[in-house]
Amino acid sequence: MRKNKIAAALFMAAALVQAAPMTALAAQWQGTTGAWWYQMDDGSYATGWQNIGGRYYHFDAAGYMQTGWQYIDGKWYYFDAAGFMQTGWQYIGGKWYYFYGPGDMHTGWLVIDQKTYYMFDDGSMAENTFFTDGSYYYLAQPDGTILKNTTRDGIRYDEEGCAMQRDASGAWTYIGKVEDRILMAEQTLQEKYLLHEYKYHSDFVAEVHNTLDGSMSASEVEDFINDTEELFWDYYDTDYDSYEE
Repeated sequence: MRKNKIAAALFMAAALVQAAPMTALAAQWQGTTGAWWYQMDDGSYATGWQNIGGRYYHFDAAGYMQTGWQYIDGKWYYFDAAGFMQTGWQYIGGKWYYFYGPGDMHTGWLVIDQKTYYMFDDGSMAENTFFTDGSYYYLAQPDGTILKNTTRDGIRYDEEGCAMQRDASGAWTYIGKVEDRILMAEQTLQEKYLLHEYKYHSDFVAEVHNTLDGSMSASEVEDFINDTEELFWDYYDTDYDSYEE
């Protein structure tokens, strides 16, 4: 009888030892000053996107929880000091930003509750400023909303908020439309080229870049130079960088 009890006890002990490695680990936060990790149920550490307790976090490849601005898969996100991914309107560093539901930062035009806003390329909201989106000029009010359907300080803002002013004839014309400015610049450059106002071909090329760079892409600028040369090919000897005699 005693032997049977000893055998049973040994059997139970062996069973417990074998079962011990199978005990599940509870997922938990771990960290030190300024650095946090999240240990998963299987003992590994979280990386990439994780939904923990209904909030989204992002961990780098080494498992560190990320905070602040993060550029992930071609998009900008912002995580607060606790690592929470931010969405909606956020006031960061003295500027307003807007983050979509998935968390990525918005740029360009934004319409919320029938109000129009403009977010610059860095994501910050245009506010209390006269600005251009590359085509027309607009006025962003102190709260960021775009002024529309009104006239202020001699400038008229149409139903889309595009700024207009009266020309010499008294007609309303859009202010500084980029396409119009480019066309006028191109016409002026070609006229000067035609009238031999450039001593050297390189002078023409330099002025084209000084005038059009930033308003046109590099390839568009080069196309304009080439088109002008083809149009007035006999005026310059481009091989020798000087007028043909």
